[in-house]
Amino acid sequence: MIFNRKFGAPGLQRKKLAIISTYNENCGNASYTHVLKVAFSEIFDVDVIPLDLFLLQKPQPFINIHADAHIKSICAKLKNYDYVNIQFEAGLYGATAGAILRRMKWLIDAAPNLILTMHRVDVAETTSLIEAIGKSVRALRAGPLFHHFRNKEFSVLYHNIVLHCKEQSARKNVWIKVHAKREHRVIRDVFRFKNVIHYPLAFLNKEEQKKVKALPKADLAARFGLPQGSKLFGVFGYISNYKGIETAIKTVAQLPTDWHLVIAGSQHPQSIKAYKDVDPYLESILNLIANEDAERERKLAKLARVNHYLEKTEVVDERLTKPITDRIKFIGSLDDDDFVHVLRDIDAVVLPYIEVGQSMSGVIVLAMEAGGRVLGANNLSFAETRKYFGDTFERFDIGNHIELAQRLQAEPLEVEAARTAIFETYNIRNSVALQAQVFEGTYKNV
Repeated sequence: MIFNRKFGAPGLQRKKLAIISTYNENCGNASYTHVLKVAFSEIFDVDVIPLDLFLLQKPQPFINIHADAHIKSICAKLKNYDYVNIQFEAGLYGATAGAILRRMKWLIDAAPNLILTMHRVDVAETTSLIEAIGKSVRALRAGPLFHHFRNKEFSVLYHNIVLHCKEQSARKNVWIKVHAKREHRVIRDVFRFKNVIHYPLAFLNKEEQKKVKALPKADLAARFGLPQGSKLFGVFGYISNYKGIETAIKTVAQLPTDWHLVIAGSQHPQSIKAYKDVDPYLESILNLIANEDAERERKLAKLARVNHYLEKTEVVDERLTKPITDRIKFIGSLDDDDFVHVLRDIDAVVLPYIEVGQSMSGVIVLAMEAGGRVLGANNLSFAETRKYFGDTFERFDIGNHIELAQRLQAEPLEVEAARTAIFETYNIRNSVALQAQVFEGTYKNV
């Protein structure tokens, strides 16, 4: 076990740590940073230096001047700290790859002793330009071509950031932390930078896990205005196109009518555009719900015509009698505490994510820590999650709404004992203890 430090022992001089991240914002990074601050505070004196997203995420040149000044002001503060942790999600530091790289180089140069936490690392785009053009022509839209150039641009960005860390490591202590063994291999074996550690996302310590699990279970059906005795499965977080919400919606029609889908989240702030009446992805979700209901009504009308023609009454599938719209509940964003409790109390947490190169999902880890039933799609991200947590969550193939419905109705896996054993190793205290070893130069890199 990594966690063997005597936290808060008297007589020990505490070092100062700065965490650079979003803070007090409605985003997963800010929530994770709050958890880190609390955990690191058992070892160090910790300050969070918040990023000004209003400035940093604007592409206009006249605002970029102020955004650069904001980053330089953070750089000036770092000389007052022994250790620096940068929480890196590309979109938090700029609207273009060039601006992001420029600002990251300033921060890396200014940090006296650094762990750069990269929540995502992409390798170069393997699809050729010709293939991307072909996909766009076949799809009659520019999306594949746009994604080709954007993915290639950001793959180069990640590589350049790692290379800059490697250059700076020749004169000071610079490390990169990732949340998956796949990303660890990319940085160590592909980008050839040896100062890299991997550790899964972690949010709750053992005491917090016990506290959450000990609370009385809430009646979520009553809370969300659904019929008594309803069974609920939910998708969580920002409503984004990689979340596979379409699969969850199609699953509703396959389930008995006492099952309801809860969508806990809202559109991403960066998707809010002036004079845009509805986000395109959200609109596609609403259209899918309407189409599912139209298909249900078509089947119901066809059955009625057949019954009339045969002059008899057939038993109607009850799933055709209740509108899909009535079985889907949008509940909006939840605060951190409420989020954890809903993950625990809902009948099933569903993550039907498509594969987009995501490193590790915070939702899947937090749901397991809280003791919830979890079903995740067979994407590469959750394959990486299994390398740490084993078979402690259920799986189904990407997009297979029939399989998902079948698994929801089956008996849940018995995973509590296995999770308890795994969380002895992978928890927030051990995560920060490992990073403390890296900061203090006592970590043995193998």
